[in-house]
Amino acid sequence: MNSKIMNKRALALMLCTLTLSAASTAAMPYTPALAFESTQTETDHAVTSATVTIRTLEDSYKTEDGKVVKTVMYERPIFEGNSASIRKINKFYARTQAKWVKAAKEDMKTVEEDEEYFNSEYFTPYSDEVKTQVTYNRNGIVCILQEGYYYTGGAHGMPYRVAHTFDLNTGEELSLTDILSGDDVEIKNTIVSLFEKRMKKLDYVFDDALDTVKSTAGTDSQFYLGKHSIIFYYPPYDLAPYAAGYVQCWMKYTTEGKFKLDLE
Repeated sequence: MNSKIMNKRALALMLCTLTLSAASTAAMPYTPALAFESTQTETDHAVTSATVTIRTLEDSYKTEDGKVVKTVMYERPIFEGNSASIRKINKFYARTQAKWVKAAKEDMKTVEEDEEYFNSEYFTPYSDEVKTQVTYNRNGIVCILQEGYYYTGGAHGMPYRVAHTFDLNTGEELSLTDILSGDDVEIKNTIVSLFEKRMKKLDYVFDDALDTVKSTAGTDSQFYLGKHSIIFYYPPYDLAPYAAGYVQCWMKYTTEGKFKLDLE
């Protein structure tokens, strides 16, 4: 066969192979790191609010002969989701409930030890109830307020409160120093000033109520986040008689220069 003809055939075959190879490559779908990056972005998206349901525990404690010693009710918040931060918050409330239940059981011994009252016709079972509400849930922050009522006989029981504020993206609990601007002294002065203004409008507080606030207010003051304000409070008997309930004051989130976080 003529060498020129063979060279032409070889060249044509080579060109054909290259063309097929290029066509095959162009037809392949492009699915590398772009899809992974999109998934990663979705995972890292900041959480702004949480879905919280309330699970209620109800029980009664009895003696061996069936006499009811104490009734209890506890509302535990359950956060929906499986992120590390949500799991951390749920573990916190699981431990909190476990401690509360343990204390409730130990209370039975106290009741039975008071034999005179326990065996009298006037005996009324002890009770402890905790109700839970979400008072703030936006901007990546959630605040849970639990209000309890503990009865151990007598004319009335004793109310109590526990509030916790969490960063939904870390699961960490936030303190006043995380929320309010200023150092410890400035935060204390802010709280004292708020109570001082508030108590001028109240005629039922104790004479030394302001002195009590001045000696106890600070970065560990009791508070919870409301819809538009932070609320500081003292329980009954601290600043006023039992009938007055909690003595509270508040500061709006729009107050200039007072907040580190944008809560409004």
